[in-house]
Amino acid sequence: MNEHELKVILDKHRKWLFDEEGGERANLSDADLIDANLRYADLRGADLSDADLSNANLRYANLRYADLSDADLRGANTQYTRGFKIVSVDNIGTYNGKATYIPKYDVVFAGCWTGRLENFLIKGKEMNEGNPTELKNIELAYELFKNAIDEETE
Repeated sequence: MNEHELKVILDKHRKWLFDEEGGERANLSDADLIDANLRYADLRGADLSDADLSNANLRYANLRYADLSDADLRGANTQYTRGFKIVSVDNIGTYNGKATYIPKYDVVFAGCWTGRLENFLIKGKEMNEGNPTELKNIELAYELFKNAIDEETE
């Protein structure tokens, strides 16, 4: 999807949010949004299921009620994203990259790996066997992510 097409969809979505003529809910399911600049985008209620948001800039984006099921957020900038909890840890694992966890969907994005939280710990131990420092970092990230689940349910 090019920048112009994305702008048109976001403009129609903004109109939809405010019940303006010509408005249409954003359907970005399965969209290729790799490296997309969605900074400050108001994506409330948008369908982003199965979208590839790898390395996208979602900083300050409003994702309240957005459907991000099976979306790929590897390397995405989720700082100050609003709408639901996203927890990230930088400089972690053998790849020294970012691990991002979305409790609502119980999915972790870590380097080229994506999976459930329980599997993150298993894979982290497997990949960092013999590296006690990184193994400890993986365990700490797991605990941080697990605590995010507890906060969501309180």
